[in-house]
Amino acid sequence: MIDFHVAPAPRLLTVRQASTYCACSISTLYRAARHGNLRMFHLGRATRFARAELDAWIDQAACGAARVLQDGSRRMGGRRHG
Repeated sequence: MIDFHVAPAPRLLTVRQASTYCACSISTLYRAARHGNLRMFHLGRATRFARAELDAWIDQAACGAARVLQDGSRRMGGRRHG
């Protein structure tokens, strides 16, 4: 019998791992942290994001997008020129 042991996912992710996990740019993660929407941790000189924090941030963003689409109060897309 073959025992396939899968290692548990890490609780703390590097900036690059967090960027891949959230499908967003590294600068978006830093911007969210700077504005207080996402908490990051410093371990020495290394920056880490907690997977649980990322999940909560993604859920919050998804709920916000759903509200915008429901009430139509914001236009989705780029800047308006003209």
